Amino acid sequence: MAALLPAGQDERKTLMTEANGQLFKTTGTRMVHAGWRAAWQPAPVIDEEEGEDTPSIPAGLRPGEAVAVQTAEIMAKATKAAPRLTDASLLGLMEQHGLGTPATRARIIEVLLRRQYVERKKKTLHTTTKGRKLLAVVPASLQSPDMTGHWEARLEAIAAGKEEVSGFMQAIRQYTTELVATAQGQTTTTLAPAATLGSCPQCHQGTVGASPRGWSCSRWKEGCPFTIWRDVAGKKLTVPQVKVLVAGKTTAEIHGFKNRAGKTFAARLTLNPETWRVEFIFESRTPHKSRGAAGV
Repeated sequence: MAALLPAGQDERKTLMTEANGQLFKTTGTRMVHAGWRAAWQPAPVIDEEEGEDTPSIPAGLRPGEAVAVQTAEIMAKATKAAPRLTDASLLGLMEQHGLGTPATRARIIEVLLRRQYVERKKKTLHTTTKGRKLLAVVPASLQSPDMTGHWEARLEAIAAGKEEVSGFMQAIRQYTTELVATAQGQTTTTLAPAATLGSCPQCHQGTVGASPRGWSCSRWKEGCPFTIWRDVAGKKLTVPQVKVLVAGKTTAEIHGFKNRAGKTFAARLTLNPETWRVEFIFESRTPHKSRGAAGV
């Protein structure tokens, strides 16, 4: 009949050692109670966080005690940049700082994407030039998630009857007044104009630049309808590809388009000078109008 052995207990320690004026950190684990490992010789020291054996620290060490350095080695390593945020990790940070609610956090990210402050590249999120320019002119207090988290906490307190609405609104009015006064006292900041992709091939008066959903003529308010949508048959166009189209040329073959059946295909793109729509060119060299590629 099998008998259960008691669980062991380890103590994880971090020691700082000074040698020749330099500080070195030593991290290891000391076994306090062997438990079931007493039946396993030699008893391993297992780091439960890492799931593997870790170096043990000798018992009896005391602060200020002199120890002998047996070996030393200089290793050349480079620091690693922190991993870029994904939707999941950003949602976790928003929850950590009290931003939004479970029902609104995903929608906040979609608003940032739609307004082109951030963009998705595969599974990660990247800031755009527009987003970085906005951060350059917005006061630091507005950029901090702590302020919004503090407001959310106060709103929850109001909902729970622990705080009066009048006090919260007074604080908001005071902050807004101070913010406006600060903005009025600042020098004017002019952002560099957005890069253009060339003259509008339709009206020949405006220039083509980025818009929320693609690339459009700068004279759209005057009625020029020229637009090239960002997505063509499930494939996002790049700026160099759009430049080629605006110049009246044909792109190189592009892979990754999807038809209505969900099958991928490759084709070149061209701009029809009569309809101003983006069309596919296959090996037969016969243009085919794409699905919603450009609008007039």
